[in-house]
Amino acid sequence: MDSIRLDSKLGVNPRLIQVQCRICGETKDDGIALLGASNSKVQCSKCKTWNVGGCNVDSDRRTHRCSNPGCGHVEHSRYPGQKVELAPAEKIISRGVCSDCQAHMKVGVVLIEVDEEKTTDPSNPYRAGGFAVVKDEAIERMLGEGELLDSVLKLRVCYMPIDAWDSVGLRNVGAV
Repeated sequence: MDSIRLDSKLGVNPRLIQVQCRICGETKDDGIALLGASNSKVQCSKCKTWNVGGCNVDSDRRTHRCSNPGCGHVEHSRYPGQKVELAPAEKIISRGVCSDCQAHMKVGVVLIEVDEEKTTDPSNPYRAGGFAVVKDEAIERMLGEGELLDSVLKLRVCYMPIDAWDSVGLRNVGAV
């Protein structure tokens, strides 16, 4: 077999996926999506998230659900929101956790030093440069028992203000 034949209407339509990591704050190439004929993106009318490949079509084919986990808005129309064709070689930007940070989170809890004075968006704190991965036992010793400990162990990440970073002795710790 010398070549692969593609359907003229569906094709493969590969797109590079870039993840804007909520942990490290970097944008990294993290995969490939094969969109086929779905060469469009639709903007959710509620949260304004762009849903690549249109929207998630429910089984009855009349409703569309936003792909943003925080939204989940359902439209009861054929084409909800604004629809735009993807430009040739346009990359897909996704929010989430990059594969590097996922690997760190399996080892321990990721601690990130943040500067509260420079933070303008609480959902995306200004990173001051400190990054460490510590075992669960160390987090338990730092935080003691309670809701905060349970939350940090569940989320596997903790943003720490500069003064807290210094008070637990992380200033002179080597890089991960």
